[in-house]
Amino acid sequence: MEVVYESSSGKRYNLVGKIMRATSGGFHNYKWNPKTKKREFGDRLYGFTKDSATYDMTLTLRGSLDERKKYLNELHESFERDVITRTPGTIYYGDYSIEAYIISSDTGPSDDMIYWSDCKIEIYCEYPFWTKRILHHFGSVTNKIISTDGFDYPYDYLYDWSNSIVNQKLVIAGEIPASFRMIVYGGCENPTVSIGELTYKVNTSLLTGEYLVIDTIKKKIIKVKNNGEEVNVFNERDREADFFEKIPAGSHFVAWSGGFSFDIELMIERSEPEWILSTQTEI
Repeated sequence: MEVVYESSSGKRYNLVGKIMRATSGGFHNYKWNPKTKKREFGDRLYGFTKDSATYDMTLTLRGSLDERKKYLNELHESFERDVITRTPGTIYYGDYSIEAYIISSDTGPSDDMIYWSDCKIEIYCEYPFWTKRILHHFGSVTNKIISTDGFDYPYDYLYDWSNSIVNQKLVIAGEIPASFRMIVYGGCENPTVSIGELTYKVNTSLLTGEYLVIDTIKKKIIKVKNNGEEVNVFNERDREADFFEKIPAGSHFVAWSGGFSFDIELMIERSEPEWILSTQTEI
């Protein structure tokens, strides 16, 4: 199974490949910070916080000297582009991913083989959670086929295609609430979706081909027009609902008018990615 870094420009680099392989470091370390108040004896705990995540890793490159130099030049361009444009790349580990910047690099001869090169990097992750994405699709009751041309998700989903009815169930396994993205496809007026006791309504119009994105992690509500223009419709949301509250674990009814289709992209979060069950991957 691949462990991949994908730059903001879309270039993908296998971190456990033949040309380049991570030979030290890893992603399985994290820390919660207790929020406390001093008492006469010990502390009083009233919560936890978490800082942004950083990982140190050594990438070992093989091949001829010119091949290694060419590859290192390309890596540098990808790392720098992410930082300069302030657009993170993404690291994929099994079913989980995390947005990341490579903020430092130090390259020299490998400690193992003099004709290899070691590139020691520092990985900075602004949001310190690994995310597994599961897509649930809810179709309109008209059974019209909604074109999703132009949507290119950079990862594989566990698809759960739902029947075209206006009251269905959404199940979040485990015990931890889930963040999510909701993508509503036009045309429709003032789209409204209820998930359990939570209701999401945006007072806007969507033409056929347009879509609306509600992102609970980035706390954004964006309408994307047919020409690609993005319009901030945050102020058009229903003010009585907490749009960015996570969906509690368990089984929830999902209800809507049936006049439009939409996706709910669950984001299952962990402090570290689940271990890949493979004897060939040791990160």
